[in-house]
Amino acid sequence: MEFARYGDLDMAILDINVHGVASFPLAAILQDRGIPFIFASGYGESGLIDGFRNALVLTKPYSADHLSQVVAKARLKAA
Repeated sequence: MEFARYGDLDMAILDINVHGVASFPLAAILQDRGIPFIFASGYGESGLIDGFRNALVLTKPYSADHLSQVVAKARLKAA
């Protein structure tokens, strides 16, 4: 959380659920800072909550090509 608040970040990829802990508070910090992020999740878009329904999602399992496509979309969205 500290790094999300103050770190020098260009972009982040967040797993929605890490050992039962949701990453939405972390995503909110990044969103407030204007730092683009992508959710990586086996839940796909159905795992998103209000406030993040329009976030980019990288559905697991994903390929390197899919990762590249979603990162490119995040860069365009942030521009």
